[in-house]
Order: sequence, then structure tokens, then C-alpha cells
Amino acid sequence: MDPIFHAKNITLIINILIENDFPLKFIFDTINNKIKDITRKKISRTNNLENNKKSINSSWFIVYVPILTEKFKQFNK
Repeated sequence: MDPIFHAKNITLIINILIENDFPLKFIFDTINNKIKDITRKKISRTNNLENNKKSINSSWFIVYVPILTEKFKQFNK
């Protein structure tokens, strides 16, 4: 996303809340908490993706089924 887009939206929200007599502390505490929440979720998603990639790449197992194995050996010839 474009940072300018976000900045314009946050400015718009702040102005609307100020015009409606919301306390500045409330406005900025709420916005800061939301930004922190979004950041935490993004970091969490990134970490989960990295962990999933690691687990996908590093977990292998082999199943030996005699009947199927013998049939696949025909294709290997």
C-alpha cells in the first residue's frame, strides 16, 4: 500500500474526530493502538509463513507399500 494514501486517510479521520470534539489523547491513543495491532498481525503472519515454509521443506517421510512399490518399479525400467 501507498504510505501517502494511509497518511491522507489518517489525517482525514483525525480531523473528523477533532471536529466532533473527541479528546486528542483518545484520538491518538486509539490510532497508535490500531497501528501497533496491525503491525503485530503483519509480523505474526510473516513469521507463520516463514515457519510454514521451513516445515514444508524439512518434513519428509516415506511409506512403503509392497504392492504399489512393485507396480511403480515397472515405470522405472
